[in-house]
Amino acid sequence: MAANTQGTRLPQADWPRCRICGAPLSPWFRSPQFIEGTFWSQELKKYSDFLNAHQNQKVLFLELGVGQMTPNIIKYPFWEMVNAWPHAELVSIALKNTNVPAPIKTKSLIFNADIKVVLDDLVQAQGGR
Repeated sequence: MAANTQGTRLPQADWPRCRICGAPLSPWFRSPQFIEGTFWSQELKKYSDFLNAHQNQKVLFLELGVGQMTPNIIKYPFWEMVNAWPHAELVSIALKNTNVPAPIKTKSLIFNADIKVVLDDLVQAQGGR
């Protein structure tokens, strides 16, 4: 494929194809199929049912290494729930882009750091437990 690349383009004839159906393959993070299908729907229902059952309880949303590539899947829904739910709080740990909107700043704990370092520090603060 690399030999046939022209600038930043690969001729359509050289695109990788599914060995079963022959459809052109596409990266998972840009494909509309990423959030479709029976398995996704079933798991989404379980997740939604869990959230609905616990929205009036103490809930900690833990955001580990969530970036800006697909914020509508984790980051934005977490922000909305933290804002709307009276007992919800957020902990966000990532190397960069760990900001939160003003309405949830008082309900959020932000770490601009390596996840391993933060977790190791927490374990050490608890005496190794």
